[in-house]
Amino acid sequence: LGAGLMGSRHARALTKIKGATLAAVADTDPVRAAALGRVRGVPSFGTAEDLIDSGLLDAIVIATSERHHLAPTRMAVAAGLPILLEKPLATTVPDAEEIVALAQSAGVLLMPGHILRFDPRYRFAREAAANGLLGRIVHMWARRNTIQRADHAPSDRVPVVVAQGIHDIDIIHWLTGQSVARVSAEDGVLDESSTPTVTPASDAIIATLRLTGGTVAGLEVSRALPLGTPNAIDAQLEVIGTKGS
Repeated sequence: LGAGLMGSRHARALTKIKGATLAAVADTDPVRAAALGRVRGVPSFGTAEDLIDSGLLDAIVIATSERHHLAPTRMAVAAGLPILLEKPLATTVPDAEEIVALAQSAGVLLMPGHILRFDPRYRFAREAAANGLLGRIVHMWARRNTIQRADHAPSDRVPVVVAQGIHDIDIIHWLTGQSVARVSAEDGVLDESSTPTVTPASDAIIATLRLTGGTVAGLEVSRALPLGTPNAIDAQLEVIGTKGS
């Protein structure tokens, strides 16, 4: 569900996974849905309801825009479909809590799209931490800077720490087994103009996180790399422990 950038990537991935079959695609833009359907050779639908009611699905990938995760999740849970939900779960705490509660109460499998947990480099760091090779993790630094995108109006953008920093916040939790206890941060925007109804979402953030177990972590996230930058993403993770790094 969702035939944009991430939905198209999920559709492509499903055609390459042994034991999985891409059954259908859908998007609120029927032209875009039909185009992706033609590329992948599957039926397309113009609404989430039609996709879910089609009877074609054993499970669903929800890759709609970040602000529109709750409604299709409700429908998928009601249909008993296991869900892979693109990150972030939601853009508000109440929506995220409702999504989790719905899945738990119905016994439906819900998996956020935290793809870094499947990246061999991050898995190696996780295994090193879990096996005690790093000792006590003293501090960490995570960076995820991406290129500017011209297709998002300031009023439509989700704050960058939610849109892409969530990857690294999840990894910090995953590697340490700790939660964030305290945060201090400063942010910046690409477009500083604003109106009474539109306040630009932050496009860059540098934060310091204190975790419940005493680890400190730095977080640098932005979508401000100039167009034409050779690499569209600049990401790095450093983990420093008492025994290794």
